Amino acid sequence: MTSSKKIENQLVDHLTSEGEPNNPEELKSWLNESDENQQEYRHYQRIWEASGKLGRAGKYQTGKAWPKVDSQIKCKQHRKARFIRFSYAAMGAAASLVLVLALAFYTGQFSLQQNNMQLTTAYGSRTEVVLPDGSKVKLNSGSELQYHFNPLTKTREVALKGEGFFQVAKNGHSFHIQTPQGMELKVLGTTFNISAYPEDKVVHTALVEGSVELLNAENQKVVLTPGQIMTFNTRDQSFSKKEGKLSHIVGWTENKIYLDRTSLEATSVLLERWFDVSIRIIPEELGKDIHYTGVLEEKDIRDVLHALSELSEIKYSIEGNEILVRKR
Repeated sequence: MTSSKKIENQLVDHLTSEGEPNNPEELKSWLNESDENQQEYRHYQRIWEASGKLGRAGKYQTGKAWPKVDSQIKCKQHRKARFIRFSYAAMGAAASLVLVLALAFYTGQFSLQQNNMQLTTAYGSRTEVVLPDGSKVKLNSGSELQYHFNPLTKTREVALKGEGFFQVAKNGHSFHIQTPQGMELKVLGTTFNISAYPEDKVVHTALVEGSVELLNAENQKVVLTPGQIMTFNTRDQSFSKKEGKLSHIVGWTENKIYLDRTSLEATSVLLERWFDVSIRIIPEELGKDIHYTGVLEEKDIRDVLHALSELSEIKYSIEGNEILVRKR
């Protein structure tokens, strides 16, 4: 029976292409001795082939790594230990590659679904972001956006809770926005504002330029033209045009709140989002009876409440972020 050490040496020479085995017939005889020997040979061969594939993949610095490996392979002493070390190195390189790809997928730097993003803005803050496709979005207070490019449908998919001002990049792929109320918006490239807070009974969409298509759960659709404002009633899934000025709708992007016969109740909701406060009106009917028209520029909440009290018969008290509004 051929010694295992001699066969291992010949295997190393054979697989590393250092030359033909000293005794090819001896190697063949060893292979024919048992199925176990053939399995062992195939096992070593798979490791070698896998390491070659890793090198060709170019996902790590083969120029620096392989000279070190080669220097180990070319050593004639301790061939078995050397081959085992090489096998571990190859498997380690594969594990490292998997780790790098997993990390890249997690961070969105490399993946078949690399164009993913999630962003949340807390109450009292607003932010701007550039999506992976180049689209620009401004998010209002208390908003959440999830972006995903679907490689199968070639569609840019967005889930929006809150309010956002979108400047969609034109790249040939359709852009879809899904709201929590069941309304969907489709666009190729355009500029628009959409307000779809989960607690709101009405979704507002205002088109600045381009064209957008709105759909409800029953696949009923309406198409907006520049300058139009459309409301979506979440109760009956109906659409209706709304009169108003675009500059007022998108005023929040310039830190302004435009009020057009806006009730105290609705104004309070806006202020809660802008300043991250809680406003309670006593009695509740007071919130529906008082209305305001004008513009509020972002200041301290006390300044805003003082201005509102000057315009109507209300008084307020503040404790922490809790605000109580009563009739004066």
